[in-house]
Amino acid sequence: MYITERIKKISPKTGREITVTNATDKVQKEGFELVSDIIDAMSAGRFQDNFSAWGHGVDYYKKSGMIYKETYANLFALQNNKEALAYLDKYFPNVSTVFKKRMLELAKDN
Repeated sequence: MYITERIKKISPKTGREITVTNATDKVQKEGFELVSDIIDAMSAGRFQDNFSAWGHGVDYYKKSGMIYKETYANLFALQNNKEALAYLDKYFPNVSTVFKKRMLELAKDN
């Protein structure tokens, strides 16, 4: 899903040039930025901070419950994207199964 490369950029904290690992979505397919957000949530923001991938970063996840809220928001946004959901089914089967089960439960309640 991602290729990584080392790039130089200016640190927003120090103003000095630093070398970072940048993750680039090599497939550039719609919805995979949402998958990246889920991966970032699962890593409590380290995926975005360490690889400059889609996500919110560590500071965002310091607020209580944000990992779960962000994961749910992205799962909900992806529910009609078959290709991205297939990726989730393969690499995050438990998350995908729990989400689908909960969506079915909510549909029955209405």
